[in-house]
Amino acid sequence: MGSLNRFLRVCPACSCAAIETDKRIAMGGSDETGAIIRACFFVCAYTRSVSCTNVHSSFEFIPIRPIRLTLIGESVYIHGDKRTKVQLMHKCAVHRGDEMKWQEERQLVLVAKMYYEEALTQNEIAKRLGVYRTTVTRMLQKARDEGIVKISIASTHRVRVDLETDLCKRFGLEEVVVVPIEPQASREERLEALGHSSSLLLDSLLIDGDVVGLAWGDTLGSMSETLPSLKRRDAVFVPIVGGPGKMHVQHHINTIVYNFARAFKAKSQYIDAAAIVESADARKDISGSAYLQDVIKLWDQMTVAVIGIGALFRSSNLVWSGFIGEEEKRLLEDKKVIGDILSRFYTIDGKEAESSLSERTIAIELERLKQNRTTIAVAESKEKVPSIIGALHGGYMTHLVTDEETAVELMNWKE
Repeated sequence: MGSLNRFLRVCPACSCAAIETDKRIAMGGSDETGAIIRACFFVCAYTRSVSCTNVHSSFEFIPIRPIRLTLIGESVYIHGDKRTKVQLMHKCAVHRGDEMKWQEERQLVLVAKMYYEEALTQNEIAKRLGVYRTTVTRMLQKARDEGIVKISIASTHRVRVDLETDLCKRFGLEEVVVVPIEPQASREERLEALGHSSSLLLDSLLIDGDVVGLAWGDTLGSMSETLPSLKRRDAVFVPIVGGPGKMHVQHHINTIVYNFARAFKAKSQYIDAAAIVESADARKDISGSAYLQDVIKLWDQMTVAVIGIGALFRSSNLVWSGFIGEEEKRLLEDKKVIGDILSRFYTIDGKEAESSLSERTIAIELERLKQNRTTIAVAESKEKVPSIIGALHGGYMTHLVTDEETAVELMNWKE
């Protein structure tokens, strides 16, 4: 080794001294006094050309067995098979551990600034410093481990995201969207905000070939009116519940289906039947008609659904549509009905309540919703919290879109 050109460098990653010898590198630690050997002239500000086997980064130098270095005056002695004196090309200095720690921390800060503030990629940093990308990765991780880099999410939406996560875990949902709505917002503004977020969620989940079932009511009606022009889908939108019949309403199911299909540039199928008809016989006749059979076939093929949730009886679409009279209302109260989805009623434990109304209802069964790949429920307000809880217990949704006030009430619900 005596004939090879040698010089001393220091690795900032582990504070080891390294003697580079042609295409070999010999590693050494501190001397007997704990001082770190460092050749000032050869330490680059960005750790350029520094090599260290401890962090597995080098210029493909072949590591040889570890050896010990000793500093005597201005000379370094290598302890191997024989004692070899190596003269430094510049004056060598002894730096205590605290200063070397500062040098190491400085390198970590420099790398962190390049990555987080200058937005350089790890490959770009590695190229600039002349090290491997894996070295940069380790330095960035070390910067975080030692508290040099502290990552925090400075956003007013952080609380809502945590709330979404908690709701998913508690109720076994795939995703919850908690929409920020100002307390003083009007009913129309609240519905518009929910509708916009719901449409973005649906857009992210929809794929070609989907058959999308839709319900009706204020929530989905407002959603359909605020739909932007979205990516084209080879999909079919279909009602999964009958319409309001002869009652005059603002949001007819066929209008909702048309608006959704237009937004996605997709196909649509319409229904010409009321949600609840006069008798079980009338339901049987209508269900057997040719035009409704086309709809029912699509119900069998449904993969996605978007539904609302009604709270008995103040916000239920069935009440303001005139479908439920006082007799039906008393019957449902006796059965402890808590809400309705698609004109079908259920209790707090999520079980569908059988009644004479069920025999007159034209809509898919609630159990059918569980076969979908995705079922998005859109609902908000404190009065609907028990209804939403019942629907969650029934497993009738995979996704929920609601507002923060309702989400908090759901999390605080005592079983």
